[in-house]
Amino acid sequence: MRTRAGPNICLLNRTEENGNAISDSIVLVYKALHGQLPQYLAEDCQLLTDTGRRSLRSTDVLTYATRRTRTRLGDRSFSVAGPCLWNSLPVTLRNRDISLVQFKRLLKTLLFV
Repeated sequence: MRTRAGPNICLLNRTEENGNAISDSIVLVYKALHGQLPQYLAEDCQLLTDTGRRSLRSTDVLTYATRRTRTRLGDRSFSVAGPCLWNSLPVTLRNRDISLVQFKRLLKTLLFV
């Protein structure tokens, strides 16, 4: 039985070109969290606390709700790949108090070292 690799696998198998695309997507999700994106893009990223689901301990960490798709093309859309990549980051990077400059520096360190 074949299993389909989701967007999170990109963090493990990355080239420099793929790493740049990943970091750009994650930075867009960061900007959505801080209200620095247009509304139509920010609506694609919803925190678990905003979706009205049960209150869990994991909601203390900034975790986005992810959508399920049936195609690989759908897995690559921003509304699916962005939140999945964000949720795969270490908890220390998913902190609301980190500035954009600090976040980019830590993200590049994580992706390219």
